[in-house]
Amino acid sequence: MINKGIVVGLAIVLLGIVSLTISVTNNGASVVFCDVGQGDAAMVYSGYFQALVDVGPSGDDLNKCISGKIPAGDKKIDLVFVSHPQRDHEGALSWLEKNFEIGKVVRGGIGDIYRYEDLYFEILDGVEPNEVVTENENDDSLVVLFKGGGRSVLFTGDIGFKRELALIANGVLEKIDVLKVAHHGSKYSTGKEFLEKVRPGLAVISVGEKNSYGHPSREVLILFEQLGVGLWRTDKQGELVVKL
Repeated sequence: MINKGIVVGLAIVLLGIVSLTISVTNNGASVVFCDVGQGDAAMVYSGYFQALVDVGPSGDDLNKCISGKIPAGDKKIDLVFVSHPQRDHEGALSWLEKNFEIGKVVRGGIGDIYRYEDLYFEILDGVEPNEVVTENENDDSLVVLFKGGGRSVLFTGDIGFKRELALIANGVLEKIDVLKVAHHGSKYSTGKEFLEKVRPGLAVISVGEKNSYGHPSREVLILFEQLGVGLWRTDKQGELVVKL
């Protein structure tokens, strides 16, 4: 049985040995995939730098995740990427604004790049605030590529098949180390062509336990198994901290 709230090294995750708790004390960057129930929230942090990619629906859940990962006395979050304006992705933003100074909230800007030392964020796709490109709000999500420590993580919001195919056609995708699975593992996201293009070593599904949507879908779980992609589910295993 795998303990909730595990801290692991990325190389160990990719080998599938995820049942051990490993303490790492170096000063390198880390990514935490938060357990916020049926929602998305992740934080990249290194020393006094923090960037959030979505914040989940609840300030209480977000606080539980980021507490202890931010240095004592540090009351600034440098970047907050909001993939799209739905409560399960941005609901905790008001709590965050009350408790931290936020350097910048990013809701658009295709091709924009944000850097901190050797950490790199690029918006591969998305729409500008108040712009509607599709009939499905989920499909207007920002897609953010993060690189640091020689590793890469792709955050996909709630995009579906159509946007995945557009990303492939635009030639912006590459092999990555970790995939934040789109739309909590919905059967309308994470197609085979997309997954074969990015070829992650690890996929993380941020999803609520016994949610009413049936997430993650059986189809997506089978596809991960067929392609040999390691899988982490927040509803089963809790938050995941990946050391880069």
